[in-house]
Order: sequence, then structure tokens, then C-alpha cells
Amino acid sequence: KNGKGFFTENNYLTDSKQFYTGLAEKAKSQGAKKLLMSLADQTPRGRDRFEYLAVNALKEDRISEHFENSLKKAPDILESMGLTKEDLAELGTLGEEIGKYANKMDVMFNQGKLPMGANIPMRNVASTRLALLLGQDDLLAKSERVYLNDGVTKKDGVIMAEAKGIDINSKKQEHMELLAGVNDFSDPNLLRQLTNLEIMDYLSGQVDRNPGNMFYQFETVDGQKKLTGIQGIDNDAAFGLQTKEIGQMARLSDIQVMDAVFRDNLY
Repeated sequence: KNGKGFFTENNYLTDSKQFYTGLAEKAKSQGAKKLLMSLADQTPRGRDRFEYLAVNALKEDRISEHFENSLKKAPDILESMGLTKEDLAELGTLGEEIGKYANKMDVMFNQGKLPMGANIPMRNVASTRLALLLGQDDLLAKSERVYLNDGVTKKDGVIMAEAKGIDINSKKQEHMELLAGVNDFSDPNLLRQLTNLEIMDYLSGQVDRNPGNMFYQFETVDGQKKLTGIQGIDNDAAFGLQTKEIGQMARLSDIQVMDAVFRDNLY
């Protein structure tokens, strides 16, 4: 209430054939259409090279331009498909979409074992409700199912509240300096939250908890800014069929003590 949030319309995990066929149907140049249709029928190994270039392009500021240039330097792709400049330019515009899809498949399908057809944004709602059950209301940015109606169209999806703290990918100079200067992780509240988040991620099968999926909260202590808390975001990769501990942060076996409130709610 009375805050900012981010809306995501319901979308579902789709297989590669459906994804690339959909892109091919939208493509205007014949070479791009032909390549995309061939990718739709290939095995994951057959798509590796192409998707590798798209994923790498995501790291650059000009994604489309970088992906197009990468394709130009890939003779195995160029020679096999006979791509023209027009084909490459159109494929370049699809680089971001392809890279994000490849990442999604790796994290959600390969690691998290989400089934095809899984509603992705709704996993944030399930994560929020788990946090509430465990008495950890502020451990995750809250997500709820909503309907958006502008009088013309009605959209069904999820709204996630704006997270509290600083995004590790923030480009603000003051934020970058603050995050770069963190060398003290001893705050009791920070340790409590990190421990609780690790346990909760294990319970929900969250396989994508990484530094970019948390916001960082600072307080002034003895005249110095100190990291005192975190809040998790982007829980799309939770509640799959993965039952093994991923351990991207700490492992459960490293945990020596546990918050009593969390323990009681867990029991």
C-alpha cells in the first residue's frame, strides 16, 4: 500500500521449439527466419554456440550491436546458413531476448527442474506466502497476484513491491562506492537474515539466489555506514522439482545457530 512496485504479466516456461518457432514467425528476413527454424529443431547441444554468443551479449551495454558483431565473427554459423547483412541486423535485435531465454532455461529448467508450462512470476507470490508463514515478513520483497485493467485490456500477473535497500547493479556513484567498501559482515541482524534466507531458499527450492537477487541495507554505526540487512527479490526459480542443496551462498551444514522465532514458526 502507498508504495512503488513492479508488475509482471503471467508468463510460462516454454520449450525451445516453441520459443524459436515463435521468433521465426515474427522474423522479416528469410535468412533469420531459416536460422531460427533450424534452432527450433536442434538439440540443446546444437544451439549451444548460438546461445553462448547471445548470453555473452547481455553483459554489454549495446546488446544488439554486440550480438550482431559476434555472429559476424562466427564462420560456422555464417557459412552454414549463408546469412546476409540484413539477416544479421535482424538477428542482432533478437539477441537480448534469446540470451535471457537461454539463461532462464539453464537456471529454471536445468538447475531448478521447473516443469514446462510453469507459471514463472507466480513463484514470487508463493515465496512471499512462505515468508509470512515463517514470520519473515521483510526477508523478501512482497509479491501478490493482481489484475490490471486500463479500461481496454485486462492483464493477469504479479506485482512485486519495490525492495528496501540498494541494488548491487546500481549505477549511482554513491551506491557503487558504498557497496565496494563493504568489508564488515558482522552485524547480528545481517547474519540472522542471511541465515534465515538460506534456510528458506532451501525449503522453497530456490536455485537462483545470488548477489544480484538481493538488496542491501545500510545504517550509520559509529559515524560509518555499515551493512546491516538484506532483502531478497526475484524468486522466479523457486518451487521446482530440485531437491538437492545448491549452496550458492553458504551451505546448511555451515549454519551454527538459528533465529528462535524462525525456529518456532518452522516447527
